[in-house]
Amino acid sequence: MLATEIMIWSAAVGAIGLIVLLAVADAIYSRNRSAINALVYLTGGWLFVTLLSGLPAAMLPRLPAATLHVLQVLIGPLCGGIGSYGAGLWLSARQRDRTMKTTLLLVTSTCLAG
Repeated sequence: MLATEIMIWSAAVGAIGLIVLLAVADAIYSRNRSAINALVYLTGGWLFVTLLSGLPAAMLPRLPAATLHVLQVLIGPLCGGIGSYGAGLWLSARQRDRTMKTTLLLVTSTCLAG
């Protein structure tokens, strides 16, 4: 990885990391379920960008390649499941039809099982 690529990816990971830290502060301050959900979602997004950017391999050369590969494979379904769960909460209404509820539950389960 070139030095410019490391700089760009580090800036992106740092910017998302700052948003995660703000979400931590919000979760500590407000102590409600939506702040915790936002923190989990943003942390998943930060891990997704960090793992798939190539920074762990460049910055931690002693990290076993097999471990990194497993983490990179597992982060996609995890983020998909978290996103589907969040969309289900966001789209929840007082009365939601059974098809939408079943579909969102199926997508979340499939992503997490993947």
